[in-house]
Amino acid sequence: MLYQLSHDSATNMLNRSGLENALLASFDSVPIVNGEAYLSVILVQFTNGERVQARIGCEGWDELLKEFELKVSEVTPQIHYFSRISTTELALATVVPSFDDQCLPRLCKQISQVAKQGFFYQGQEVHLHSYMGVANSFHTQDASQLIDNSFHAALACKESGELVSFYTQADQQSQKAFNQLEHYLLQAVRNDDLILYFQPKVDLVSKKWTGAEVLLRWKHPVLGEMSNEALIHMAEQNGLIIEVGYFVLSNAIDRASEWIEFSPDFCLSINVSAKQICLPTFASKVAALLEQYELPPKNLELELTESCLVTNFEVAKSNIDTLRLLGVKFALDDFGTGYASFNYLRKLPFSALKIDKEFLTNIFDNPQDKSIFRSITNIAKKLDKQVVVEGVETREQHLFISNEQCDVGQGYFYAKPMPRDIFEIELQKQYPPPKNFVIR
Repeated sequence: MLYQLSHDSATNMLNRSGLENALLASFDSVPIVNGEAYLSVILVQFTNGERVQARIGCEGWDELLKEFELKVSEVTPQIHYFSRISTTELALATVVPSFDDQCLPRLCKQISQVAKQGFFYQGQEVHLHSYMGVANSFHTQDASQLIDNSFHAALACKESGELVSFYTQADQQSQKAFNQLEHYLLQAVRNDDLILYFQPKVDLVSKKWTGAEVLLRWKHPVLGEMSNEALIHMAEQNGLIIEVGYFVLSNAIDRASEWIEFSPDFCLSINVSAKQICLPTFASKVAALLEQYELPPKNLELELTESCLVTNFEVAKSNIDTLRLLGVKFALDDFGTGYASFNYLRKLPFSALKIDKEFLTNIFDNPQDKSIFRSITNIAKKLDKQVVVEGVETREQHLFISNEQCDVGQGYFYAKPMPRDIFEIELQKQYPPPKNFVIR
């Protein structure tokens, strides 16, 4: 029973609990206590692990990991412990001499070469693609934290595309700051401390505000103001994006239900993340909010980037089709910056294209940007899609997109993002409230 508590039953490697106990005992060894050596954890992740497991089965994958352990042990006898942290993650622990700077890089290279050599399972050749995150005991004397540090190093390695990434003092400070920020954000979501800002979308013919894009702001007493992009990125990293997204949808739809009283065609645009649109219950939740706040579906537009559609296209398409039938509009955001935009434009019912501001920034200095801009506009017109241009900051840019027969402009030239009360005042200047105003 004690053995099973500390070992992975499929491979007989240590499990996480067993590795933590082994690391705790190693911290007390004489070389580490005297500073002659330090303890290192190498987290090995396989980019194609899940795919290989799906092809050869769970038992086949377990056998592959056992063979990997055996081959690594043969070429690297200095590895003290092998541990299976998750289905496709292994953690290897070793003691490294303090004076040998090349020991860990050399060790990681040997591990990588073992993975590249290839394995055979039931006559089928299998290749593993590995990358590694390395953490050392001079950053922490906590076994669990040491493993977590190796995981954070592996994440950085995954993002950069490098084979090996080492956890550093800068990473430690950055992680500490991120954890604190994460805690603050969680409190902000729970306490409704996040603020919605609205940036007008201007009809280039009538010059009136026909809608607005919802942006998120957070004014923290210590950290100051954080922008929409930073908040969304953090929420996606720490798993709060569903809660944050629901907060934005709920509060924004609530406000828009009043604005349509004096501007019946007003359209509220809300950015939706990949995790939201790929949630099976997303369409029903949006429909429930529209019904709760009595906002007609035609007055809501959801903006998606193509990265939102890569994760789980079928679920995303199902949500889009369901909401589209209700009357909700969809816009393809940052159009022209991705390689598959045209493919999604063909498969999904987008009613509008938002041309990324990158093409407008250097429009007068870069003939290529101007040509691309005009090509996108021509395609959109032929497909009967509304053309929205974001990032309009100068009169020259405004005149250019007007001459190119774009439909809607958005940017600092027209108005900066503003809080709800100021937005309402400015909106009512263009659309005086009717006599029989319904308070919702």
